[in-house]
Amino acid sequence: MSTHLSRPAGALAVAALSAVLLGACGTTTPPATPPAARSAAATPAASAPATTPAPATSPAPSPPAGALVLGPTGYGALRLGMTPAQAAATKLITPLAGRQDGCWRYAHLKGSPATGEDDIAGRLFFSAKLGLAAVYAYPGIKTPEGITVGSTLAELRRTYPSWEAVGGEAEGRGYVTVPGNAEAVYRIETGSGKVVQLSLQLAGQDCYE
Repeated sequence: MSTHLSRPAGALAVAALSAVLLGACGTTTPPATPPAARSAAATPAASAPATTPAPATSPAPSPPAGALVLGPTGYGALRLGMTPAQAAATKLITPLAGRQDGCWRYAHLKGSPATGEDDIAGRLFFSAKLGLAAVYAYPGIKTPEGITVGSTLAELRRTYPSWEAVGGEAEGRGYVTVPGNAEAVYRIETGSGKVVQLSLQLAGQDCYE
């Protein structure tokens, strides 16, 4: 016996099938993420290259305490009577220059504006027999009593009443026994009413005058 679907039932079946097909066609599937996009998303952002900090500039070394005071036995770590090598080891002087014999060996104090062979400001004289025989000041260096290049003649006489210019002149070079060191003298030269040269030297130095 053959079974036939009635027309209404067949129409309903066809309509139901069409609805299913239409629903399937209307559903959209999101496009796959491109491989490149997946790769970019998975890779963390590159960090900025690390910068190497600039090396810190070392500050210029400060002079040791007392280095700007001349006397009574020397200048800072420098001492009258030192050999050239001992004086150089203090690192307070420029490289040694000049001949080894006599008093031709010399240097200058670091910080001195003068460094030539004929420049007296800040100069050191080394005796072949006595070692460091004289240390000349440059402006800014003072004796413990406060006398410096540029001090007035009145200040000099008030500070060192025994100072007198050689030969009885009103001005010129004169000598004062260093307070606290009987083996040394200050050689102090004046001109135009002011101190123009100042040195600490061995009383028996054999380099000049």
